[in-house]
Order: sequence, then C-alpha cells, then structure tokens
Amino acid sequence: MDPLADKLLIVAALVSLVSLDRLAAWIAMVIIARELAVTVLRAIAVEQGVVISASWLGKVKTALQVAAVFALIIWYPAPAAVDVLVYLAVAATVISGADYFFGLRRRINEARAQAGLAPLGGRFPGFVRDVRGRGLMIGIEFDTAEHAEEVQWAAFQRGLLVLECGKSSVRLSPALTVSEAEMATALRIFGEAVAEVAGEPADRPILHAAEAAHAMTGVEAAG
Repeated sequence: MDPLADKLLIVAALVSLVSLDRLAAWIAMVIIARELAVTVLRAIAVEQGVVISASWLGKVKTALQVAAVFALIIWYPAPAAVDVLVYLAVAATVISGADYFFGLRRRINEARAQAGLAPLGGRFPGFVRDVRGRGLMIGIEFDTAEHAEEVQWAAFQRGLLVLECGKSSVRLSPALTVSEAEMATALRIFGEAVAEVAGEPADRPILHAAEAAHAMTGVEAAG
C-alpha cells in the first residue's frame, strides 16, 4: 500500500477511536504528529532528488499501529493485552521517528553517494566494472588493479583520500557526520579522477608519479 495512504488510514482510525472514547487523545496526538512530521521531511528529501525507503523500524511501527487499531476496534472495553499493544505501538512510533530524524542527513548522503557514483559504469563502460556498497561504504571496481591505483592517486592529488580494497577496487567510506557540501565535493573530485585516468593513454604518468612519491607500491588492501 502507498505510504501516504497508510498514514491517512491510521490517522482517520485514530481520530475515530478518540471520538468513541476508546483511545486516549494524547496517544493519537503523538502518533499523528510523528506521521505528519516524517511525511514533511520525506517530501523535502524528494524535492532534493533523494527517495528514502522505509526502515525496518518504520515497518515494525506500521505493523504495531495497524494491530493496535484493529484490537481497539474488536475489543471494548480493551483488555490489558490490548493496552500493552497500544503502548508498544506508541514506543515504536517514537523510536522510529527519532531514528528517522537523526538519521535523515545520513540517509540523504547515502542516497546521493549511490546516485552520484552509479552513472560511472555507464559513463565509462569497461573501465568501471561495478559500483556497489551499503550505506556510506561504497566500492568502485575497475577493470585492472593499475587503474584502481591510478584513480586513488589522482583523487589524492585533488585532496580526496580513498582506499584500495580487494584486487581492483577503490573504497569510499566518509564519516557519518559528513555534510551535504562535503559529500558533493567528494563526488565531484572522484568523478574528475576517474575521468582523468579513463581519458588518458595506458602509459600515462600518474602511476609512475605515485610510485616516485612512495605513495603506493603494488595493489594495497586497505581496511
């Protein structure tokens, strides 16, 4: 079901239960306030081109809310077990809301990083073999170990520190507190580094300059 439709149904059910004196008004207010606030923040993220999927906490919250609403409709007066279910739904609502608010910037940066690096495969087919990762830890696999090493050095020359991992990949792993501006700058620099290495002949001097500076020797596996 559409997330907005879910919220509208829950809000309508809560208002009806409060009007029938089957639910305390403060409980409905807490849940409704959380749903409205998250909906507004999600809309702001979409305007910035970032679609944030529901977390597992959000799914648990929705399941508990629906179960609590049905239980309040079925049983009246509500037994103690239904009261426990309602309070669990409230707790899940508050916890998932806090997780959403505090993790919003991180999720936006994660989505932007993935969206900013994913097109590299289409832009440099064969040179960039794969872009994969989870959260803010993203790996970019190149066709050869030498190219991965050259991209690392080209990025370093521009002020961006990335690490080699595996045989022919480079890993980006910024801090969770990275700002949107810092992330945008990192993506731009990395794209420029990839473009520089991909657009030069195979005997270009980047790798030799890196070795001369004793910056890298062979394929490094960085943790």
